[in-house]
Amino acid sequence: NYVVQYVVGQKIKEATRSLAKNLQGHFENLSTNKFSSHLVEKFLKESDDEFVIKFIIDELVNKSNILMLLQDQYANFVIQSALDVAEEVSMFNLIVSVIEKNYQSLRNHPYGKRVVLHMNQLMREKQRGHHHYQFQHHI
Repeated sequence: NYVVQYVVGQKIKEATRSLAKNLQGHFENLSTNKFSSHLVEKFLKESDDEFVIKFIIDELVNKSNILMLLQDQYANFVIQSALDVAEEVSMFNLIVSVIEKNYQSLRNHPYGKRVVLHMNQLMREKQRGHHHYQFQHHI
């Protein structure tokens, strides 16, 4: 885990891509573990590679059990990190749509509501920057 985090932190595009591809299909499980969730967050936050960021976000949000990830005590932080780095509107809107679809289950959940609150904060910041995002529900 620490070796992989070190390599990701070095920001060597080819190495980071190779590691991400080798971990394909495992990001869901990694996100729900106390220690390996930090690895997934590091991939998202420290990778300068748009491909890797999209790759991981796509794998996480297109899972049939995304609600479990949104409500998980560790994976909720991974999803919040994904929101932070989803600079492309298409990726940000994808995550927002998944959260909005699961809003009723998230709003009163101790970990799920953290994701909703974080998303709302980011959307307010983006609106101040004259971007036009809308989310219908507020906590």
